[in-house]
Amino acid sequence: MPAISLSGILDIGNWLSQHQDVDAAEGDTSDFNQRASATINQDGPNDPFYKWFMTNYIAPADYAKASPAPRVTAKTGPLYLANSLNEFVPTSGLFQMGEALSRAQVPFTLRTVVAAVTPRVTLMMCSMNSTYF
Repeated sequence: MPAISLSGILDIGNWLSQHQDVDAAEGDTSDFNQRASATINQDGPNDPFYKWFMTNYIAPADYAKASPAPRVTAKTGPLYLANSLNEFVPTSGLFQMGEALSRAQVPFTLRTVVAAVTPRVTLMMCSMNSTYF
């Protein structure tokens, strides 16, 4: 099944293991689900917020399972992966997926955008659902 990831949260277990010294911080989430996406964390990396976001939505026991790159196989469907180079979502997961897809010979398109603001629509590729990997 084909999938699309726009600014997907893809590097979870690895990122958390390498950023243990970062203190998670919620930041300003007032009206988070009612504001235009362009007004939310669009000005570069924000490791404290990224860590807060992941640790509040994923149980510690699931950090490694939530990372999709290690679960890519030849049966993984084609993917379109896109990410801004200047937002709080790190590009590390994007490139991990590209590497894993290449090894498994799965067709994919990987795009990065040099812009301060990108659409914040995120289709997370069902990273918690092994049906697709």
